[in-house]
This record gives sequence, C-alpha cells and structure tokens, in this order.
Amino acid sequence: MSSSPARRALGVALLAALLVAAPAALTAHFEADDYIQLALLAERLPVEVDQSRLDVYTFLDGSPDRLIVLRDQGPVPWFAHPELKIRFWRPLTAWLVALDWELFGTSPTGYHLMGLAWYLLAVLAVGLLLRELLPARVFGLAILLFAVASSHRQIVTWLASRYAGVSLTLGALALLLHIRNRKRGSFGGVLSTGLWIGALLAGESSLGWFAILIAWETVAASDDRARRVRALIAPGAVLITWLAIYVALGYGTAGSGSYVNPLQEPLAYLALAPARILALLSCLVFGFQADVWLYQPQWRGAFVVGGVLAIFLGGWLWRRARRELDPGERGALDALVLGSILALVPQAAGPLGPRSLAIASVGGAAFVAAVLHAGWRAWRARAELRPGVGAKLVIALAAVLFFSHALVSPALWFVWNAVYGPFVTESEAMMDGADLKAAEIAQQDVILLRASNVLVGLYAPARWALLEEPTPRSWRILTMRPGRLRVTRTGERELELQALTESPATPFETILRSPQQALKVGDRVELPGLAAEVLAVSNSQPSHVRFTFPKPLDDPSHVWLDRDLKAVKLPALGESLELRE
Repeated sequence: MSSSPARRALGVALLAALLVAAPAALTAHFEADDYIQLALLAERLPVEVDQSRLDVYTFLDGSPDRLIVLRDQGPVPWFAHPELKIRFWRPLTAWLVALDWELFGTSPTGYHLMGLAWYLLAVLAVGLLLRELLPARVFGLAILLFAVASSHRQIVTWLASRYAGVSLTLGALALLLHIRNRKRGSFGGVLSTGLWIGALLAGESSLGWFAILIAWETVAASDDRARRVRALIAPGAVLITWLAIYVALGYGTAGSGSYVNPLQEPLAYLALAPARILALLSCLVFGFQADVWLYQPQWRGAFVVGGVLAIFLGGWLWRRARRELDPGERGALDALVLGSILALVPQAAGPLGPRSLAIASVGGAAFVAAVLHAGWRAWRARAELRPGVGAKLVIALAAVLFFSHALVSPALWFVWNAVYGPFVTESEAMMDGADLKAAEIAQQDVILLRASNVLVGLYAPARWALLEEPTPRSWRILTMRPGRLRVTRTGERELELQALTESPATPFETILRSPQQALKVGDRVELPGLAAEVLAVSNSQPSHVRFTFPKPLDDPSHVWLDRDLKAVKLPALGESLELRE
C-alpha cells in the first residue's frame, strides 16, 4: 500500500482483530460437526461410511439405504426425512482441515489458532480491497469495523466454519486483482481466475463475491458495456463450470426445512428467502445477531421489521452518505453496498448464523463507515449551520450505528466466550460422565429419551469415537423437544412419550425434516430397531409418539438415558414418569 495513513489504518485493524479474536481462539473447544469431521479423518466414525477425506462436509448424502442405518443405529433421529441430504463441496477447506488433523490431532487449540490466522489473512485481504475502492477518510473506519465484527467469530471458534474464512480471503484477493487488472492492466487477471477457482472450492459462500463482482462491473467500472461483459467471461466460466460439477456430483441439500436448495426447490426457497434476507439486512445494518433468529424463533418478527427499517432508513442514509463523497468515489461504495445485499441471496438458502454475513459484511462495513463519516461531518457543521431535520436524523442514526458496530459488536466476542464457552464445557462434562460402562457399552443399545441439548444428543458418539473411547452398538434419540416430558409404559415392549411443554420446533428438528414434509398423526416409521407411531403433532413436529421395540424394555442390552446422559429408571407397566428440563 502506498500511503502511510492507509498502512497504519490496516495495522490498527489487524491489531484490533487480534485482540478480539485471540481470546476466542485460545479458549474454544471442538463442538458439533467438528467431532464428525475429525472422526472421519481419523477413520473412527461409529458407523461405517464410504467417504473421502476430502468430503468431510458431506454429512448426509441423501441415500435412503444409508439413512435407514443412521436412523436405526444413530445418531440421526428416527423422525429425520428418509432422503435427507446435507452435502457440500468444499475440497480445498477439507484438505486444510485434513492437514490440521495431521499436525494437531485431537488438540483443539492448534485448529483454532489456524482459524485465527485465516481470519487475520481475511482482514488483510479485505483491507487491501477496501483500500483500492474507498477514499481514505472512509477506508480506515470501514476496515476497523470489519475487523471487530462479531459476526466473524465462528471463523475463529468453530472448525466446521473454516470454509468461511478461506472463502473470505481468497474471494477478496480475487476481486482485488480483477479490479486492479481492469484499472491498470496486468497479468493479475490470470491469477484472479485461479483465486476464483480456489474461493469456490473453499465453500459455497464465495458465491457472494461474484455478486459483488457483478455489482462492481455494473455500477463502478468506467469503460463501455462491451468491455465490462468481456471482463466477466473468465470468472463467469469458472462459476458455471463449478456449478455444473457441483450438480453433477450430487452435492446440495434435500428434505430439510432449514437448508433449501434453490435449484431443486425453487418455490420453497422463494417462500423462505424474503424473511431471511430481511433478517440478514437487519443484522448487517443494525448489528442484530443472527444466532437469535436461529435459536429464538419468537424474535423473528422483530428481525423482519428490522430488515424493512434497514431498507428504508438504510436507503435514505446511503443517499445522504454518498453526498459526502466525490462523484468518482460513489460508484465503488454503490457497488459494495449493492453487491453485499445481493450476496445475502444465496445465504438465504441455509440456516441463518454469523457466518451467513461473512462476505456481505464487507459492504456492510463500508456502508456503516460512510454513514458515520456523514454523521461526523453533520455534527461538526452544527455550530456553523443550523442543522435541519435531515441532518439531525443522520447524526442520531450514525450514533446508533456507532454504538452497535463500534462498541457492542467487539464486546460480543467476549460476551459470547463468557456465555457459550461454559455451555460447551458443561456439555463435554455430560459426555465424559455418561452413565455407561465401558466394558459393556459395545453390546448395548442406548436410547436417549430426549436430546434437547444438541451438542450432547447428536454428537456424543462421534466425540467418544474421536477420543478412542468405547461407543454403543446403537444410539437412538426419541425426541428433541425441550421442556417437560411424560414417559408412559404401555406394554412390555412399548412406551409413549408426550411433550407437556408447548414450544416451537427447534432448529435441529427443522434441519432434519422440512415442515412441508412433516409427519402427521397416524404416520408410522418402521426401523429394524424400533417402530414409531405419531399420536399427536405440535408446530409441525411429533409431540406424542408411541414407540415399540423388538425386545422387552427391561432387556439388559437397553440403556435408558435422559438429556444429561444420566440413567433413567422406566416406570412400571401402566404408569408414567415425568422428566423436567
């Protein structure tokens, strides 16, 4: 970079990123999908799979035969869609995770320090890109806001989200070289094409970079239309080729209510996408946390309202902020903002989370920085010019955005560590203290009455396998509903589970089966190890189910556990037991 102030601004941003992210990296544990991916790399999965080490982002391949085994032996619950597919093509990121496995084994610190390194590289790459596009008076604040954005924490703290950091880095460099080549002419176009390929092989989130690329060529490039179209040929060919291979190899999703494949389920996608995009816009503009959308469904209406406000207030602020820029500088800001909004479109195909904003946050940071610059200019001018209603509103909204993005967002890195870290530690303690006997577990069928703690319920067998501990012969989850549960013994081989607490479908219930293909009263699911008959449904999920087992419930091969993996003594025939949360 040519100017000392720009280098200093980037240095400050890198230091800020290190200060907020390093504590998270040093204290993070493995969790959730990490156990499955690493157990696959270690060839220790408790169920047999024919899967490449470069295919660790294939969680369920959609094969009905394999799903029968996974639903019968676990850990996939019986109510999952029989053709559920959650399969992503991320070979470059998978190779990097495999390399980490060879270096660090089962020690999580090394993995998360690599995640931190990728995050710092992402800040550097995005900083170089923003320096190319934004005026100096906006750039410094934009890259600082980007560096401390709490929406980036999963890049550092969750190994399964490594793809987001790699895609962020390679995509930013690809776009930077593309723009420099278009402006000044160089051999960077060839390298840019290679980086586009790498970004897509890192993860599907890189589609967002192509949205920003198209926006830049549409509204910011200064040459004629024909040259703009020609400039998109190489990256467009990369994108089309990648998409064709992706579809031909059978990657994508099916049967899920959270992951919706726009190519195969366009109507389902169109039904979900508007609310999800509005929610992500509210996060981008006002700093709302996408986790809340996922785990607290009762707040989704507020997110949608926030998204509508983001469109109207954000659009108005955008126009005001553009006035503070020279005409030649406005195109780049327009491209970043427009492209980042378009980058949310593919993200609406999956469950919302912090990583959903990784690429869109580039334009989001530029937008907020431009608004803060305009607000500061209006504040400084208030003594000379009596501010009108518009200027006062700019100052007020800029203050709100400064509070949420510059103060609250970096603080949330530490709040999340303080709140979520103990939950992960507690979950690990539950798995370590399970009421199972190591000498007998391999010959036992564990029936988990409820798995309301998902980290424990879905991932305990994979964690035990990764740590080379004994795993049960089967792991059957009967329900994932939170709250009180009544267990009634209705026969020698039969019991009923009834949810006593009314609650919305949990995120993982929705992931495992689409509400549009929900089980109905009277439906039966027949598996080798159990049969389930739905007696009642609530919020598109079974709330009262009768289970029948091939062996008597008191057979010594059965082990009955609750959500904390502590043993449960079943009630006598005709009697009930109530389990509290």
